[in-house]
Amino acid sequence: MNPVSWSLSCEAFFYAFLPFLLPMLRYLRPWGRWVVGLVWFALMAIAVIYGAYHTATWSLLDFTFPLVRTGEFVLGVVAAVEIRRGWRMPRAVAFVIIAASIVMVLKVSQLVPIPDIELDPLWLAVIVLAAQSDIANRAGPLRLRPLVYAGEVSYAFYLVHQFVLLHLAVDLGDGRKTALLSVATAAAFAIALHHIVELPMQRVLSGRGLFRPRVGRHVRATSRPVQAAAAEVEK
Repeated sequence: MNPVSWSLSCEAFFYAFLPFLLPMLRYLRPWGRWVVGLVWFALMAIAVIYGAYHTATWSLLDFTFPLVRTGEFVLGVVAAVEIRRGWRMPRAVAFVIIAASIVMVLKVSQLVPIPDIELDPLWLAVIVLAAQSDIANRAGPLRLRPLVYAGEVSYAFYLVHQFVLLHLAVDLGDGRKTALLSVATAAAFAIALHHIVELPMQRVLSGRGLFRPRVGRHVRATSRPVQAAAAEVEK
């Protein structure tokens, strides 16, 4: 009923896989973790790309199968473990990865459609840069309140966007107006879903009760010292 549910099944598999993956990665040395992450990602990327360009049955099994998508997940977990240990990606290296990915996409996409996994190096560099900025407590555009809120509703937006796009395209046809209306409609549904379903369920699952607490709407991690955060709460 909702085409994006294929990635949700992958995410559920990743949650179940993580308790077994972390102990194995922590047993290895840093270079060993990177070798495992990069090699596993490369092997799974080959399988995903192959599946994307072949028959519908193979693509369904290979392109959306949770085990095949573990390459992206394992590489992300390796990066997260290393960041927690103190590793940092130089900004110059990140920008080279981003630029090379963009050039590759522009060139390859002129010949054939590209599977999403080919953009993973770009997104890994972007996520690592953002994480490093948060750890260093540096101000940046991603900390602007409208963008933070957009990030909070983005999961709900993901859940509804393709459902909205498909139905409006069938009823109204394609074109710029349909595209703009689809974005606006999906955003409205996402905001409603975020506040009516997502936030109440977060409170229920965390044991805080169904009704909104007095202090704050979200529980956010912070890179500031605990003492400073406690002082703000007392104020």
